[in-house]
Amino acid sequence: MITKQDIAEIKTIIDKENYHGILRKVAGVYVDGTKNMVHRFSKSIHYLPDEEIFKYLKIADKIPNVKSYEDKTIELDFRQESVVPKVLRAIVETDLTQSVYLDELYERIIDHYEIENGFLILIFHGVYDVMKKTTDGNELDESEEIYDFLLCAICPVNWDKPGLKYDSGKICAKQLQEVVGEPETGFIWPAFEKRSANPNKCIFYCQKPKKPQHEVITETLDCRHSLTASEYRIKFEKIVSRAVFNCTAVGTAYSDTVLQRLNIAFSDIVATDEASVLTDLNLTELCKTTGINEVLTDLLTAEFKKYFGQHKLEWPKVRWLYDPKTAALARYNEKRKHLKTIMRQAMKTCESSGQQDLAQEIKEMLEVEDE
Repeated sequence: MITKQDIAEIKTIIDKENYHGILRKVAGVYVDGTKNMVHRFSKSIHYLPDEEIFKYLKIADKIPNVKSYEDKTIELDFRQESVVPKVLRAIVETDLTQSVYLDELYERIIDHYEIENGFLILIFHGVYDVMKKTTDGNELDESEEIYDFLLCAICPVNWDKPGLKYDSGKICAKQLQEVVGEPETGFIWPAFEKRSANPNKCIFYCQKPKKPQHEVITETLDCRHSLTASEYRIKFEKIVSRAVFNCTAVGTAYSDTVLQRLNIAFSDIVATDEASVLTDLNLTELCKTTGINEVLTDLLTAEFKKYFGQHKLEWPKVRWLYDPKTAALARYNEKRKHLKTIMRQAMKTCESSGQQDLAQEIKEMLEVEDE
């Protein structure tokens, strides 16, 4: 399994602020809005002006995303008989010099990448000398492996905003230009796993984890269907809503209560075990311990098991489903409910002791809270 530390190490070696010369060449193609390859190029990065190098590194640096690992950055497994790793290997081994292999990859991307405007495909070739480390994490002056890899970044190309400019003593309209934006999608092959190359996997990046380009995953890269953490959470919330809708024992508004209760439980689980996985069996136990209706528990568990079984997806990690905002709201509601209970008790005490004015004031406060 690829870890956050693996992603962090890759990010470090291509960091735009502290570049180590790991990326050697870049090839690419500009594709217009009708999906025609308009301009191909190939460059040796070391011979580019510093300013241009920095711009390329700024793009490449986005692909290994450490902060959003398992969401914006996920690991993908190639299908068993996939030819894509062979194409990627040929591109790496020929140092981006053979257009036949590059064109095959370009075409696979163009056929399945969905965008309204033009876009730029960039292919970087990098070579990283992986140094041995001691058990306490210190690097030794001895090479463990040469990590020869390809990094792909797919960037939208849009017109810049119209405006005015100052030119030779006058103010005039500026000429509009097509500008390359930050990458929306990308990948690294082979995956860097346990500080070693794994050609059976790749590291996939998506700028919008709620809506990644799944055709790039399953068709361009020919990898198994996978979801981001955001997609797992959204799908789980929909499963809860569907189960509540189909349960005659509770009202439809109960789905918020279920999610809030489960997110409090998720919070406790994540705090003690980040690797914990949610299966149909422990979902049943969680529902019971959080006081969720038994009939609804059976429906929810069945929906949960059905979805992940049909789509042949791995059971989600609890941290993927956990929503801190929902958990915080649940805790706030619990505190508010407890406070109202105390206020009602205080109101009764005031009434029985003859403090009618204070009792009336507490009653009015409770009525405001209930609105």
